[in-house]
Amino acid sequence: MGGCTAVGRLVLVILNIVFLLISLGLLAVGGILKYMPGTLMDFLLAGAQSALPTAPTGPKGVTLPSDFLPQTLNFLPMVDDVAMVLLVLGAVLFCISFLACCGACYKWRPLLILFTIVMILLILSIAVVGALFLVKDSVLHDTIRSNLAKKTEKEYTTNKNGPFIQITNVLALEMKCCGFTGPSDFVKNLTTDVTDVPQACCKDLNQTCLLTRSPSLIETQGCYDKLQDMIEDSKTYAIVGLVGVLLLLLLEVVFAIVIVVDVGSNKVGQS
Repeated sequence: MGGCTAVGRLVLVILNIVFLLISLGLLAVGGILKYMPGTLMDFLLAGAQSALPTAPTGPKGVTLPSDFLPQTLNFLPMVDDVAMVLLVLGAVLFCISFLACCGACYKWRPLLILFTIVMILLILSIAVVGALFLVKDSVLHDTIRSNLAKKTEKEYTTNKNGPFIQITNVLALEMKCCGFTGPSDFVKNLTTDVTDVPQACCKDLNQTCLLTRSPSLIETQGCYDKLQDMIEDSKTYAIVGLVGVLLLLLLEVVFAIVIVVDVGSNKVGQS
């Protein structure tokens, strides 16, 4: 049992040192996005702007409007939300890893028991969320898709040149899609109101589409649906990755239990 305990302690320490480094990375990125968003977001925006096709010019002087893409992403609410998510994930991962390292190094049963409970809950959560994410028509995707569609419709009605719609323009151009669920995010009737669909939904940025958009010239697939198709194409790798992560976390739980049992049996023997 002593050999298993020694191996378990070594594995727990090594794995959780790696997780500690990952958590510090998440905290660093989250901190930059929270307090210095321009450092990373302007770099990403520059890439999107460089990939933006140039609209053709002609007798009518058709060009993309100056506010077609945002000039900076510092002001976007979603940047702050992403920063908070990264900070929370980093802090939680840091605490879990710290518990494991201290518990393994000092054979402190309370810490190891707490770590085991937290890890079991984490494994169950990852398994459930991962399964819902990998199933294309799951409740999770339906909820996300519905909320994004409502958000897009609301923002497009109240502020067509706002940051949220500008981001959908970036996604549409980069991924060759329209809105998050399709043109219906912007208009109720594509046949009669097609000219109200954003120019970013054009299949090609040519004179015809920019001036007189028609249903045949507009992308009909939503960006969220296209993202799901991309995930489906790599579903095997995603499943392998998910199973690998779960097995790695389960291994930590097993070794933590081995150490707890060994420490408890030693105390009983000594008494």
